[in-house]
Amino acid sequence: MKPLDRITGYAHVALRYGLEESIFLDSLMFWYKENRANQRNFQDGRWWTFNSVSAFAAMFPWWSRKQLRRVIASCKESGAILTGNYNEDHRDRTLWYTPSDELLELYGLCQTEEHNSQSGQSSLPVWASMSAQTDKCNKVTRNNHEETNTSLPSTANSPEGIAEVLEVYAGGDTELRQLLADFQESRRKNKKPLHTHRAAVTLVNRLDKLSGGDRACKLALLENAILHSWASVYPLKPDELPQAAGGPAGQPVTPDGGKFI
Repeated sequence: MKPLDRITGYAHVALRYGLEESIFLDSLMFWYKENRANQRNFQDGRWWTFNSVSAFAAMFPWWSRKQLRRVIASCKESGAILTGNYNEDHRDRTLWYTPSDELLELYGLCQTEEHNSQSGQSSLPVWASMSAQTDKCNKVTRNNHEETNTSLPSTANSPEGIAEVLEVYAGGDTELRQLLADFQESRRKNKKPLHTHRAAVTLVNRLDKLSGGDRACKLALLENAILHSWASVYPLKPDELPQAAGGPAGQPVTPDGGKFI
């Protein structure tokens, strides 16, 4: 177990949960993305990572075990993480951790699997730092490793940080990725560039809300926004909605599947 040699974390996460908590959460998010991209540690509809306090103490040598327990407890109490126990041996008390929906949103992600796993590759952030997992885990996830990624960090509001939000959201969907890029370019030409991490997160969350998760609706929403040079996406009119898959021609459906009357 090698300690971290670079401390990273997003400023807006620190504002929400605290500075020490944001450092811990940034490392946890690295392993969440790694496991999600590689289809590891999926339990109860979520992707998890696991570690003992001893392993965390080796990773974060500037904190005592007591301080670590306080940081982890703070993350849990503030709603940043969820904890569980999916160990094969029920006597093994090693805790498993997964980010809450709120934390995922702050990182420009969502819990639905489709955004990350379609590509079959890891969507690792450029701020990824070293981390590790213990050898105590479920039988299915015993291929553990120590990460030594030393990529340069980036800020949340940098072009790279904003691009990361959109790339992770698009996953392996090249058409969606291209439309997101075209939308960015449209905003730039209209002198309203997408220049903050929060704006990028708001965009993808709005796409999810207005589309109900339907891919065709997402594409239509973006195409409509680009066509009208809008700075955001807005609800589609009945004649702008994509046709229901396999349904009668000329009968558009709402994102939740209900027909317009």
